Amino acid sequence: FWGACDGDCSDLDIELQDDNGNVLESDVLDDDNPIVEYRAKKSGTFKVKVTMATCNTNPCYWGFAIFQKS
Repeated sequence: FWGACDGDCSDLDIELQDDNGNVLESDVLDDDNPIVEYRAKKSGTFKVKVTMATCNTNPCYWGFAIFQKS
């Protein structure tokens, strides 16, 4: 999982959670380019939580992408 935000944002965080809300992996560093790597051990439902911790001027925009290595 890779995230990015616009020039008005300086801190974006990503958490990957299981269906019970337990955090499996996260990137909560003080930066605007979070990267989370995770290999699922079994199939199931997962939740990606994106938090914009710092937005200097509203509106701020963010996005994320999911990449798979085969």
